[in-house]
Amino acid sequence: CTPVKQNTIGTSVIVFGNAHFRETYYDFCIARRITSHHSIGVKCDVQQEFQDEYGRTFSVFPEFAFFGEQKRLLYGIHLINPLQLRTKSTKHETISKLQAEYKITKELSCITQLQQTSINKFTFSLGLQYNLQGKITIDVQYDNQEQPINLMIMLPYKRFRCFVETAFNYYLGITNCVAFSVVL
Repeated sequence: CTPVKQNTIGTSVIVFGNAHFRETYYDFCIARRITSHHSIGVKCDVQQEFQDEYGRTFSVFPEFAFFGEQKRLLYGIHLINPLQLRTKSTKHETISKLQAEYKITKELSCITQLQQTSINKFTFSLGLQYNLQGKITIDVQYDNQEQPINLMIMLPYKRFRCFVETAFNYYLGITNCVAFSVVL
């Protein structure tokens, strides 16, 4: 959730994998502008993993975010699972993520993200985002890890936003995501 106005709430479901291995993420988020240039957000992530050999596992953990903007630059800092919550079998590490968006023109932006997924593992992505007539947003990103190509389309309708995303994964093929948010 990135606050577009004063407050934003959102939810999403992300399904990744196939019949033998599948990860499903459910989340609920809320974000609020605290100044004219800064916002904060909190999200509850629920992760469900299924493997033929082990069955299903569930994890629940928080995510905190800070957003800022300066003229043409938007940026965000995320901490995912800062409390290092664990399930019976797995300790989930804290993940940190830095994001930046630079508006080249009113319609075109360059987006970059650096994410630390474990102690010595980093993911870097770079992409372009195009806003078509202020209504539809198209986002194409390249990632240096398992999902090298990612395509996202955002469709707004009044206070609602619908995000449809497809990514290619080297091991499992295509990943699809549908997310919704509401601007209050």
